[in-house]
Amino acid sequence: MSRRDRGRPSKLTPEIIETIGRALRGGAYLETCADLVGVSRYTIRNWIKIGREEIESVESRSRERIRKSKALHVDFFNTVNKALAEAEIQASAIVLSAAAGWITEKEKTTIKTDAAGNILEQSTTTETHKRRDWRAALEFLDRRFPERWAKIDRERAIEHQTAGEQLEPVEWIFEIPENSE
Repeated sequence: MSRRDRGRPSKLTPEIIETIGRALRGGAYLETCADLVGVSRYTIRNWIKIGREEIESVESRSRERIRKSKALHVDFFNTVNKALAEAEIQASAIVLSAAAGWITEKEKTTIKTDAAGNILEQSTTTETHKRRDWRAALEFLDRRFPERWAKIDRERAIEHQTAGEQLEPVEWIFEIPENSE
């Protein structure tokens, strides 16, 4: 019996890779994907690890090319990374779109009549309002640039002070335009 014939065959197939990629692009967690395809969370993470190690091995030139036995793992690793990136881009576009605002239009018709109810004048105007959601922008900044925008809650600040650590003071950085006289 050769080394390849030992053990149970892998459940990793191109169909499983596609299913997990589609779920991740839709925002699912890896753990949910494991349940979806009927494998353990450990198995999913192991497939990723094997793919990453195979790529690193080829990139470090200890091996000339990807081994056939690891090709599906490499494909899985690449699919997971690409799907996660696509989901992040899609979600951040939605957040930034909400932060930029949306336009609402309201049509208003004014009718002037005489005492008998006859229409003397009729006019229609459209009011346009742009609504922005500053909370979406703040949430985006908080998560994307936590070192500058994350909230430090009171409990965490107390824990740091109790441990003798000094929290950095908040710095407000802004530019004052030069007087253009």
